[in-house]
Amino acid sequence: MKKVMTILPALLAAALLTTGCDFFRRLAGRPDSQSLAQKAEMIRVQKEAQEAARIARLDSLERVRAHRADSAAVMDSLQQGKERLLGPARFGGLAVADLPSRYYIIVGAFSVWDNASRFCQQMTDKGYPAEIIAFRNGYHAVGVCRTDDVVEIYRSMKELKRQPFCPANIWILSKD
Repeated sequence: MKKVMTILPALLAAALLTTGCDFFRRLAGRPDSQSLAQKAEMIRVQKEAQEAARIARLDSLERVRAHRADSAAVMDSLQQGKERLLGPARFGGLAVADLPSRYYIIVGAFSVWDNASRFCQQMTDKGYPAEIIAFRNGYHAVGVCRTDDVVEIYRSMKELKRQPFCPANIWILSKD
């Protein structure tokens, strides 16, 4: 019995040295070091994903803030009279129920449909797809660069004004 009592602690010490705590953790139904490492890695990946999502949210908010600031600056420029922004009510309203986009650059207005159609084709040939917008007062306007973004329409107008074929009296139509 004395031999067993001296051999048993030696075996127990050898088992601890060769298997570590994982042996006893498994016996107790607890996670071993490999499971703990996997869990730690999973937590790290989740934290990285959460941080990436937080940064993406902040970037998105910053883009919205910058766009609002740009929109306000454009609207200030338009109100100061540097460019003309007119609504369809000034021309008696639209002859159609609704326009597909909020803003158009009007490059010409004609009382004769054929003239508007011919000018529309010329603008399309120059790389600016155009459409004819009919007003109730009988005029047919040729609109290009349609968009729903006031900043984009303002930039398009500046670009269009630099073109040699651009008429001098272009303006922005806002459907509201």
